[in-house]
Amino acid sequence: MGIKNILQTIRDKVTEVDQVGSVHLYERWAPNFEEYLNYFKCKVDVDGKERDVIRGWIVTRTAMAQEWRGVGPGGARTKAHVVVIKGFYSMRDMKRTEAEFQELIEDVIDALSASKTLAGNWIEPPRVRAIQIREFGGVLCHYCEIEVVVKEQKS
Repeated sequence: MGIKNILQTIRDKVTEVDQVGSVHLYERWAPNFEEYLNYFKCKVDVDGKERDVIRGWIVTRTAMAQEWRGVGPGGARTKAHVVVIKGFYSMRDMKRTEAEFQELIEDVIDALSASKTLAGNWIEPPRVRAIQIREFGGVLCHYCEIEVVVKEQKS
């Protein structure tokens, strides 16, 4: 399957979640904060007005380990890809956005956990590594990291 297809499949599953916002296949960078934030902005109704908010996700591989199964020409190797999905969500205390973000995290986990396989590869159950408040491009946001380990069998 390869890492490109693994990341794309995870991105597609995250994108299917309602209200998730923009989902990127790599760490985004820009020369200034305003341009950077535009990668993660989406328009939503806030108090009857359409406003830009931060709702963005980054899907990236952070590690990979290999092991051999068997010996000789019939041996196979398994790659364990560690994929991290980073989520950013505008914080508005009066709107209880933490509860909304927590629910969105659950929805993303459910989408990733709908099957024990990912395009033919076995996946470990996703886990949440962090849920925090962070400054994101000068904007205070909710932040999370969801880790998925994908086991790719190679011959």
